[in-house]
Amino acid sequence: MDSYIELSLEADTQKQELLIAELSELNFDNFSQEENLLMAYSLSKEFTHSKDEALKIIEKYHAKLCSIKTIANDLNWNEKWEENFESTTIGNEIYVRALFHENKEGFKHQIIIQPKMSFGTGHHETTQLMMELMLEEQLSKVGCLDMGCGTGVLSILAEQMGAAHTIAIDYDEWCFENTKENFALNHIQKATVILGDAAVLAESTFMDLWLPLNERIILSNITKNYNLENLGIYHNISPSGTVILLSGFYENDLPDIIMEAEKHGIQFVKMKTKNNWCAAKFVQQ
Repeated sequence: MDSYIELSLEADTQKQELLIAELSELNFDNFSQEENLLMAYSLSKEFTHSKDEALKIIEKYHAKLCSIKTIANDLNWNEKWEENFESTTIGNEIYVRALFHENKEGFKHQIIIQPKMSFGTGHHETTQLMMELMLEEQLSKVGCLDMGCGTGVLSILAEQMGAAHTIAIDYDEWCFENTKENFALNHIQKATVILGDAAVLAESTFMDLWLPLNERIILSNITKNYNLENLGIYHNISPSGTVILLSGFYENDLPDIIMEAEKHGIQFVKMKTKNNWCAAKFVQQ
């Protein structure tokens, strides 16, 4: 039975998501985040082939490698992520928790997430900013597209806010399965999960669900480049008045996003920031 390699990295909070994104390409498939500390896990046999590349990525983001440990594969991963996964709140309206957290009264929206092997997700700033923007919208009877749905947390909030139907899309098979599981945990009934990327938006499977919806909102919390690449596609599927909420980028990236959006008749409305991360509202003209 193969063992796991654990990398302990000292890294700024703002750089941790970038490190996770690049290390994931090297078959690091589990991460635990704390303030200025990132733990990354990979099977030993995978790490043997990718060690030099991993060290280059760590150096690229000026992170400090604190330790490299070998861990037996009989580690109780569920117990491990339970230790790292914390509940979070968005103001007085949203409470996001795992099954092992106790219920809390007084929140309008309570969302249960089963993060599984992706322990220590930390409820990133961009997710919180997207939720804050969503709370400012009237989603009753609105159709919702959640691109790069991850755990499905934004889709769950959309239905709880009254969305007529939510279409959650992610190219990662784990996210696809985890979203379905989280939909079941939260008794989500008016949603569809699709495995794929932006190419799906041109297919009949998607269009048959999307076209009958009268009012629409698009949620795209991915990366700067992904949003830039897909603004034209969002334009093509969006009638006038469609709200488009974007995140996954830094505040200083916003001018590039606005410039590209304007090329497609998508108008910038407002933004929110947290720790230099940004989320912005746009409307299709």
